[in-house]
Amino acid sequence: MQSKLLLLAGLAFAASLTTPVIADEPAPERAEMGKTKTVYPLRHVEINNLQGDRLGRIRDVTVDLVHGRVVEVFVVSGGFLGMGGKVVSVPPTALITDDLNEVYFLNATPAVFKAAPEVDLSNRDTTGDNTRIAAAYRHFGREPYFTETGEPVVGADKLPRTTLSHSTSLTRLSGLPVWNLQGEQLGNVWSVSIDIAKANVRHVIVMAKDGYRSKSVIPARALRYDPSLNRLVLDDTAAEFAAEPQYEFTPATHGNMASSREEPYEGPHTNVALEQGTDARDTERTQLIKTGIRSAKIQNRTIQVGTLNGRVTLRGWVDTEAEKTQIGQIAINASRAEVVDNQIEIRPASAKH
Repeated sequence: MQSKLLLLAGLAFAASLTTPVIADEPAPERAEMGKTKTVYPLRHVEINNLQGDRLGRIRDVTVDLVHGRVVEVFVVSGGFLGMGGKVVSVPPTALITDDLNEVYFLNATPAVFKAAPEVDLSNRDTTGDNTRIAAAYRHFGREPYFTETGEPVVGADKLPRTTLSHSTSLTRLSGLPVWNLQGEQLGNVWSVSIDIAKANVRHVIVMAKDGYRSKSVIPARALRYDPSLNRLVLDDTAAEFAAEPQYEFTPATHGNMASSREEPYEGPHTNVALEQGTDARDTERTQLIKTGIRSAKIQNRTIQVGTLNGRVTLRGWVDTEAEKTQIGQIAINASRAEVVDNQIEIRPASAKH
């Protein structure tokens, strides 16, 4: 089973975290989320070490939407009924999940965990986060994936190094308004789908302004913060936003568990599943291509991108041969021509609208 933790961050979840994550910033305008509860209560996920010692519980998670990364996991130990206790930062890649996402394992003794620096969530200074987070990574035996303050952005190998963009806790992200470049509010953040152990943010689900039932699946890297950091910006017109893939959530009723599904892929059928590698190179390449495709503003596209061992596969439908070539070139620009397999098909005239 894939170790994906789906976090439906409605108001009920946000309210359950008793300490505000960022105390000195103005609270953004938030939408009413209705009666929906979280599909999986994040605060119930325990952290144990490999010897079975209980270290604590997950308190919150921060994400970097610009790079599609889970940045850190806040784990609280001690306290009573979720209140009080010491909060420490743990690098997501240091955590190992069980098959049910009910327990995460950390290769650390109780003494090592206890010695980790405490994080004050009510007074977190985001301007110095990269130094603090880097120290937490190293404390638990992981090298930070980003540059620290004062370090060069180009390494000795002449390759650019990742900078840490603004990281936001899921508590704060819940309900954050999403606007487009035309100054129209498209909706509010309803949930975030993440894979903690792989440090990957899969996508953000945005609830449209027109009602609780309409939810769109948006790639995390397609979103940006406005200068105030109190809203997200998506380069979609209202019509383009309405055409994004939809997410369907069914609340628990009559003894049945809550369930959810994303709008199915509508591309060409094949007996070979499209595969996506899990290492950083494959993931970054796929995300870069998806961002380029979105920026191209190709209408009526239905495209899947997968990268495995550096090789890129494109599948789906477009209206014209020129659009197929354009998307293929985007993939080539992000890799090399010889590793791109463009299987995109031209939509039949009878299916165009």
